[in-house]
Amino acid sequence: MTVGVPAFETTDTPEKNASRAVILLRHAATTGGEGRAIGRTPLPLSPEGLRQAAALCKVMRQCRPAALYASPASRARDTLGPLLDECTVHLIDDMDEIDMGQWDGRTFDSIRQREPEQYNRRGRDMAHFKIPGGETFADVQRRVMTAVRHMAQGPRPAVCITHAGCLRVVACTLTRTRLEDLMSFRFSHLHGLAMTGPSSALHLEKADVTLEDLPSLL
Repeated sequence: MTVGVPAFETTDTPEKNASRAVILLRHAATTGGEGRAIGRTPLPLSPEGLRQAAALCKVMRQCRPAALYASPASRARDTLGPLLDECTVHLIDDMDEIDMGQWDGRTFDSIRQREPEQYNRRGRDMAHFKIPGGETFADVQRRVMTAVRHMAQGPRPAVCITHAGCLRVVACTLTRTRLEDLMSFRFSHLHGLAMTGPSSALHLEKADVTLEDLPSLL
């Protein structure tokens, strides 16, 4: 799905394109998710998140990346909300947060109390435990890396607004970290990572990218 008006065209060669960054950022801050298992549950941006979104879009107007992408989740789209009537934002389903299935939107306290065995199993096998009706982080890794390579084949530099879970599996892939250790990577709102290189051999250009880093990367 695409929203907005046509994007600017690029005539970069494949070699030049590969030297430009693909940047993934976590969406702006939200409200209502504290203490809950949030995957596909929609959340509004908080007042701080709205300020973050405005600051990000100001940088995007100044730096004019060749492509903008977002998860279809409302919190990712709202992060680019000020730009939606100015430029194209491509919505990529595979960059959505992990599907938490029957746990989605519930409090972790209620899950721990009512399904203690499953709760503990997930803690022991974060990479491969599948919540009923949901998906594993191994599933997330496969779909997200496919989407990342697809974005890398398109116009660059590119920016994608996504989620903490997606950023964690990409960080594991690029640093060759075991997926079981994905929770060792932490991404605050509007923090992320930058990749360069050809789509078949992307490497980590910068970890913990912040809003202040974007002008030099774009």
